[in-house]
Amino acid sequence: MKVGLNFIKEFFKVNVTAEELAEKLTMSGLAVESLKKEKNDWIFDIEVTSNRYDWLSVMGIAGEAAAALGKNVAINYPKVVSLSKYKDKKISIEDIKDCSVYTGRYMQNVRVGRSPGWLCERIRGCGVKEINTVVDIANYCMLKWGNPLHVFDADKIKGNIHIRRAKSGERFFGLDEKERRLATDNLVIADDEKIIALAGVMGAENTKVDDKTKNIFIEGAVFDPVCIRRSRRAVGIDTDSSYRFERKVNPAYLQFAVQQTVNLLVQLCGAKDMGACQTGRKKSIQHKKIILEFNKVREYLGAQLTDNIIKNILAGLGCDVKKHSVGKINVLVPQHRLDLLREVDLYEEIARFYGYDNIPTDIPVISNTVNREGLYHFKNKLRSLMITLGFSEIISYSFEDQKLLEELGYSRFVQISNPLRSQENVMRPTLVTGMSKVFAYNFNRGIKNCKFFEIADLYFRAKTITEKPFLAVGIAGGREEFLLLKGVFNNIVKYFNLDKIIFENKPINNFTNALVLKINGKELGFIGKLDSSAAKILGISSDFFFMQINVGLLMDIEKTKKYSKFTQFPAVSRDISVIMKNNTQFSIVENIIMQSGAEYISGIEIMEFYKGDKIEDDALACTVRVHYCAKDRTLRSDEVDHMDNAIRDKLLQCSDLQLR
Repeated sequence: MKVGLNFIKEFFKVNVTAEELAEKLTMSGLAVESLKKEKNDWIFDIEVTSNRYDWLSVMGIAGEAAAALGKNVAINYPKVVSLSKYKDKKISIEDIKDCSVYTGRYMQNVRVGRSPGWLCERIRGCGVKEINTVVDIANYCMLKWGNPLHVFDADKIKGNIHIRRAKSGERFFGLDEKERRLATDNLVIADDEKIIALAGVMGAENTKVDDKTKNIFIEGAVFDPVCIRRSRRAVGIDTDSSYRFERKVNPAYLQFAVQQTVNLLVQLCGAKDMGACQTGRKKSIQHKKIILEFNKVREYLGAQLTDNIIKNILAGLGCDVKKHSVGKINVLVPQHRLDLLREVDLYEEIARFYGYDNIPTDIPVISNTVNREGLYHFKNKLRSLMITLGFSEIISYSFEDQKLLEELGYSRFVQISNPLRSQENVMRPTLVTGMSKVFAYNFNRGIKNCKFFEIADLYFRAKTITEKPFLAVGIAGGREEFLLLKGVFNNIVKYFNLDKIIFENKPINNFTNALVLKINGKELGFIGKLDSSAAKILGISSDFFFMQINVGLLMDIEKTKKYSKFTQFPAVSRDISVIMKNNTQFSIVENIIMQSGAEYISGIEIMEFYKGDKIEDDALACTVRVHYCAKDRTLRSDEVDHMDNAIRDKLLQCSDLQLR
């Protein structure tokens, strides 16, 4: 926002140079991006942050400048005159959410001419072009108080005034001499025959004030910020008025902005005030009361400020400061500071005006121990493991298309109340959709050898909405890729030192050959191949294998690792060939081997699978290599043979196993 120094001087006496004031403002957090000399004035170009709507008024900037210089502003509030109700026009508001209050003043016998020099200087210094006396006065009061106003030629308004949403396809010809097609997102001001303004954004050409205007109608209103933002974006207009309404205006100052406009019109244009009309109700702004403790201020800022310095800074910001108890004060926040809600907000204000450069620079004391516990650190460990295993991490959107999920058989969604896109209207209940989009994107560009993982939250609706972290792992290819995915899970189990796992055949929606992963009787996740119908819906053209694991449950069952020394003695290996009948799981073979010689078995590995001659159709041959090793000596051959024979005897006792 641009503002001239002479405009600021209307509120207090500035006894420093423009350069010094710019430096003070910048150091207090109100960044002056540029400073230029124009004729008899200095123009400050100030960056306004989104949470400080009060900086969109010269009064707000003057208050900051006065506080930075240790002074107080003198605000000359105009006396609000109570007039008889103007009955010739009725005002109706279609939806009070769009416009909480709408007020109007009717004035007769207005002389429209050229504005005096001081008025032109004030608005020109704020980057606003002068037009005529009436419009310039309205712009001056908007800039001063921060409340946008609009002035209509009253004789061009037909009938009553209606604040409503536009009908789809209605036309609006604005003061910028451009015609626009409106939609229901647009809030308009209309009379009984036509649209006379795009509410909070721009007036219409059909009611503009010109040299022939004799009677005027002054509009002052409080519009909903979201409504104005959507309306402005829909037609591609950005104005000084919409810029302020989008960031909120202070309803308490509306009456002063309107009254000063009336006073200046009477003074400069010879106008006669004929009455007022109003619909709606101004939202009352409660003065926020915050209890501030002096010692906490000093502790938070790391500076030894005296109690008086703290009180003077707050008083300079317009706060009403009163004693609460020993070492504490009650701070009543001024109406225009809606951003001051908590004690910590006051800490920031005190720091700004005490001066960041006056706060000593100290190196904080940091503990030499680092907490490596909790979900955040567990996710990092899991992420490092997956990268070590050769997988690349992806990040997909948490939003998903409800229609797509319904096609895949999902239901009971967590709905998004105000989605930005219709295709992103629910929170995801699975990670397969996001991962499949990444695979499809790579497949379509000729990249086939993809191995991805993602650690992200899923959202479920039951009696309540729950959010849980999950790991998803995806890989494309043939049967060997399914085994690779199973091996990834085994690595996860080993890395987090978990108990023995169970793979259980169980139908999983959208997957074939699915295995549910169980540990200690709890379902940890599943592995499966995406079935053809789901692959078609998700745009996957090749075999796609997927694993999803509950990270929260995985963290809960993680066990502390125990480390032991490497043995210096060599291992001895023996191979055992087994025929597994009736789709027997390999875990049965593994458990028998480990239980038969657990003390000296250092490892098991599968050497090969075989299916063919002399192997029945429902059976599978497997060669297993067992490694034996002792920690205190080299095992003799006869000892190894004895353990090997014991294992073979145990395997033969299982009816679904046969030795080759």
